[in-house]
Amino acid sequence: MRILPDLISSDYCRTILKDLSNAPLGGLARAHVAKGDMKLAREFTEKGADKLSAAKVWLALGEKARAKEAALRAYEKNWADGPPYAFWWNLKHAREILEKLGEPLPDLPPFDEARASAELIYHESEILAVIETLETGNQGEVDSH
Repeated sequence: MRILPDLISSDYCRTILKDLSNAPLGGLARAHVAKGDMKLAREFTEKGADKLSAAKVWLALGEKARAKEAALRAYEKNWADGPPYAFWWNLKHAREILEKLGEPLPDLPPFDEARASAELIYHESEILAVIETLETGNQGEVDSH
C-alpha cells in the first residue's frame, strides 16, 4: 500500500501546505506593522500572507473592506468542523477583528457528532489495513514507500 504519496498529492494536503507556506509572509507583515513600516507590511500581505495575518495588517492600514474579507475567510477556515473541533486561537482573533469592524459573525454549522462518527477519515480503510497487518506480524506485506 502506498498511503503517503496519495495523501501528499491530495487537494487537502496542498491547501494545508499553501497555508503553511504563507504563514511566514503573514508574520513578516505583522512585524513590519509593529515597526511602523506600513509599506513593507502591505507588500508582504499582498504577496500572499495567511488570511488572519492579512486581516490584522489590513485593519492596521485602515483598509476595512479588505480586513473584513480576510477576517471572514480566516474565521470560516479556522471554524473547521465547529467547536470543539476548531482552531480556537485563530478563531478568537478572527472574531475580534470582525467585532472591531462591527461585522456579524458568519452563521456556520455546529459540530455534528452523528455525521463525524459516520464518516471515515481520509484513507481510514487503508490505515486500518496497515494496522491489522502490523498487529498480525505480517510486516513484510506493508509497503514502506
